[in-house]
Amino acid sequence: MSADRRGYVYPLEPLRLQAQWQLDALQRDLADCAARLAASGKDRLAAQAQLDAAARAARPTSATGFDPALAHRRLAYLADAQKRIAALVKTETETRTEHGEWQAKCHAAQLKVDAIERDSEERLQEHVAERARQQAVVADQDWLARAAWHRHTMGPEEVR
Repeated sequence: MSADRRGYVYPLEPLRLQAQWQLDALQRDLADCAARLAASGKDRLAAQAQLDAAARAARPTSATGFDPALAHRRLAYLADAQKRIAALVKTETETRTEHGEWQAKCHAAQLKVDAIERDSEERLQEHVAERARQQAVVADQDWLARAAWHRHTMGPEEVR
C-alpha cells in the first residue's frame, strides 16, 4: 500500500531530478562507449581473420615457383596488416579502459540518486507519521468535544 502523499513536498526534488538527469546522460555515454567497444572488437577480429587468410594464401606451394617480388609484396602486406591489428588492439584497450571509467561514473551517480531517493522516502514516512499524529489529535479533540456535549445534553440520571 502506498503512503498518502497529499501535502508532501520534497524540498530536494530539483536536486533529485538533476542527479537523475546526470545519471541518464552518463548511461547514454556508457552505452555509446559499449557500442564503440563492440565495434572495435569486431573490427579487430575481422582484421585478424583477414590477416590469417592472407598468411595462408602467402605460403608458397610446391606447384608454383618462388617469385621473390611477389613474396616481398605479400610480406609487406602481412606486416602492414599486423600494424593495423596492433593499432586496433590499442584502440580496443583504450576503449575498454574508457568503458570502465564510464561504468565507475555511472555507479557513483547511481549511488547519489539512490541516497537522495532514500532520503525522500524517509521524509515521506516522517510526513505520513506526522499527519497520522495530527489526525489522532483531531480525533481525540473531537471525541472529547462530543463527550462533553453528550454529558451536557443528557440529564444526570442518564449519564451513568
